[in-house]
Amino acid sequence: MRQLDQDVKSLQKIKDYIDAHSGGGVKTNVENTFTAKQTFQDVQINGNLTAKGTTTTVDVKNLEVEQQLITVAKGNTAALTSPAGLKAEKYDGTKDGALVFDASGTAMVGDVVLDANGNIDAAQSDLQDLATRAKPSELTDGHLLKWDATNKKIVDGGEASSGGTVTSVSVKMNGSVKGTVTTSGTIDLGTVVTDVSGKQDKITTDNKLDVSRLFG
Repeated sequence: MRQLDQDVKSLQKIKDYIDAHSGGGVKTNVENTFTAKQTFQDVQINGNLTAKGTTTTVDVKNLEVEQQLITVAKGNTAALTSPAGLKAEKYDGTKDGALVFDASGTAMVGDVVLDANGNIDAAQSDLQDLATRAKPSELTDGHLLKWDATNKKIVDGGEASSGGTVTSVSVKMNGSVKGTVTTSGTIDLGTVVTDVSGKQDKITTDNKLDVSRLFG
């Protein structure tokens, strides 16, 4: 019996060693640690999953996330040294595109080039700022828009794009202002040709410019 008991213990040690060093060495209700690559088929995890390492690769056709936000640059507490966001790899077969934020909070989109650490090289990339606009309640249908440099967004310009009243229009001739129209009226263009050897110096409805008088 003593020999049999020893044989059983030896077999158990062999089994434990095999379980610990093989893909099938998963023990239930205890913590398992694997030091080699493991391959599983159809795994369901009923709990939290924590992945620690340099790279996490999800090789699936469809990625579905129930949460309403996807967090990038997790744990960051300082100003970003490179833009952070979402990258579309080889969107046209060659170039990588991205939708990102920089340290100033400006949203940008465009082609990106990555550095040796996998971060966006802003100097080598072609990122363009995205212009935001005011809320619909702050815009009026038919109005022109203007750029608000203080708040960095497009806002209501306060004037109609067509059919409205022009409040002020100035006309320049030869670099100087010749007249201004407010709500109505006409502009006197004044002297159009400054030197025609005294032959003609003003264009009016009754005195049209005669080219022949300019040259002889």
